[in-house]
Amino acid sequence: MIHKPKINILADAQALAQTAVNLFSRRVRQVVATKGLFRMAVSGGRTPRRFFELLGRSVVVADIPWAQCHVFWVDERFVPPTSDASNYKLAKETWLDHVPIPEANVHPVPTDVDNVEEAADCYGHMIQRAFTLDRHGVPKFDFIMLGMGSDGHTASLFPGSELSYHLNDLASAVSATDYSRITLTPSVIRAASFIVVLISGADKADTLEAVLTEEPHERRWPIHLLWPVLDKVEWLVDREAASRLL
Repeated sequence: MIHKPKINILADAQALAQTAVNLFSRRVRQVVATKGLFRMAVSGGRTPRRFFELLGRSVVVADIPWAQCHVFWVDERFVPPTSDASNYKLAKETWLDHVPIPEANVHPVPTDVDNVEEAADCYGHMIQRAFTLDRHGVPKFDFIMLGMGSDGHTASLFPGSELSYHLNDLASAVSATDYSRITLTPSVIRAASFIVVLISGADKADTLEAVLTEEPHERRWPIHLLWPVLDKVEWLVDREAASRLL
């Protein structure tokens, strides 16, 4: 069955972030009521920052069962956790420090190792242990939050890049122009039960139009990795990013 992207166009970046918070709030309550545990993976960047800030202070999330929530990262730069470039630091300072989530439930990418390949390997094993998987298992996150860059990248999966991972790897090292990075692999992202993509800003407009109108091509537009699972993806797009679609 072929699915079309479910695009929700919001007035601005603030409305986008608030809608994402509302989706998250409903989702976490549903999953905890059913399973007793909620596992999510989040991205960094400009657009998620607003989402984190709202999570850290919103009345809507005041009664979220944080003790049952476990937080992981979709991707991370190979920098110390105190670096301003760290996705973990962004989430910690804007959100996690402001909610009663147990420290043991927060699972940052381990960047205090010798090299980025070791960090990716350690992170994959960390996920295996947290989900009680064997070496062939793929985790099923309850909620993954992604963004999209103006080049069509998502997570730390960039156009034309060759990932050095094997079939069963959950995380991979990535060489990028700015920092070496660690990212969840496409199979892990696609396995999630619910995915939200946040896209804001006029600089994304041309790319978003191309992504939504061209045939799927993951090497050119890595965000196309979601096309096989579009039935479980919610796209939240502000009017600036959606200007070519209106």
